[in-house]
Amino acid sequence: MSQDHLVSVNVHDGFLPIFAPIFMEHYGSSSIFVRTLADCFTLRLARVLEKQGKLESPELVARHSTNQAVERLEQWLSTVDGANRTAMQEALGLLPLGSMALLVEKEFGVSASSNGWSGSTSRIDESEQESLVTLDPRNRE
Repeated sequence: MSQDHLVSVNVHDGFLPIFAPIFMEHYGSSSIFVRTLADCFTLRLARVLEKQGKLESPELVARHSTNQAVERLEQWLSTVDGANRTAMQEALGLLPLGSMALLVEKEFGVSASSNGWSGSTSRIDESEQESLVTLDPRNRE
């Protein structure tokens, strides 16, 4: 990321406030995907700060989703080549909308839009949050 695209983030506000408005609108600002992605990035930053002895108030780290959702998304981000960078850059508006969907299509050979990975079909109601089983499109029907 170039100097022109550096952003300022703190763990108390988290990444959600710095996500690009168009990204939030496309995926749904209250969707479990958007909230969980923000938590993944925020919790990573918190772990780095903790290792450096700079995390002053761990209980005040911003959270918007469940531990289960974070674990599932982290699993996917860590196993799919290029997922971390693509997710971060799309969320910040540095890559076109749908870049992650293209990665899903490439990785799994399925249409991301038909599996609920882009646009309004990716929105998950708050009541469905606890029943989130997976973010892997291979497990979707």
